[in-house]
Amino acid sequence: MQKTHEKEGVFVHMLDNKKRTDRNFYHGFHHTDGDFMCYAPKLPYKGEGNTFYTFYYDKMMVADRLAHRTKAGARLQFWTPNKEIFEFPYANEIALDECHKRNIDVMFGWEMIEVKYNQHEQKIAVMKNVDSGEVIEKDFHTLSITPPSKPHDFLAKSGLTDAQGLIDVNKYTLQHKKYDNIFAFGDAVGFKTTRTHNAALAQNPIVKNNLIRFLQGKELNGVYDGYTFMPLYLGQN
Repeated sequence: MQKTHEKEGVFVHMLDNKKRTDRNFYHGFHHTDGDFMCYAPKLPYKGEGNTFYTFYYDKMMVADRLAHRTKAGARLQFWTPNKEIFEFPYANEIALDECHKRNIDVMFGWEMIEVKYNQHEQKIAVMKNVDSGEVIEKDFHTLSITPPSKPHDFLAKSGLTDAQGLIDVNKYTLQHKKYDNIFAFGDAVGFKTTRTHNAALAQNPIVKNNLIRFLQGKELNGVYDGYTFMPLYLGQN
């Protein structure tokens, strides 16, 4: 469905080409009726947080209702197998409060296992409850999906990763906990942080300093202080 015209209403958040990046900005303009489902996969995943465009789409729907392009009964929904929008309690509280204010349905604990057309040519998302195992079929008009992420096989098989498939490094020095000659930064690190460009920028001088000192046989003295930053889009402007 992702390869169909944007009016078909199915979009996958992937930065694989410029056309999709441009469509990312305009996706949501054609929602006229029914449910608009926004889906985030199991944590951790690529674009974690940055692909939470639910409020961005809500702003479009408000404008479209005023212009009578979207029906009053159209609903915006956020679905995820996780039990929170963000891993960080304060950020999660802010986002949930904003969802409540905007009358956005939040559906925690549901994993998307299939997207299909039924016999009536309705678009259907097949959802599985992560606790009970219950499977339901949910029709939708528009879908914005962030795909799940998997670790690289060569990293997982090498023993470099933690249980989530991320590089098992010390969160201060960015050096691997088991293999001294391996360092990691950015989206790959296996500690709790927002996986954003800003976090990678803050980690960059630390990993550079410590890697050079390691090669020189010196003690590591660079310490990452945990700084990170992630924008929360509340609307188009």
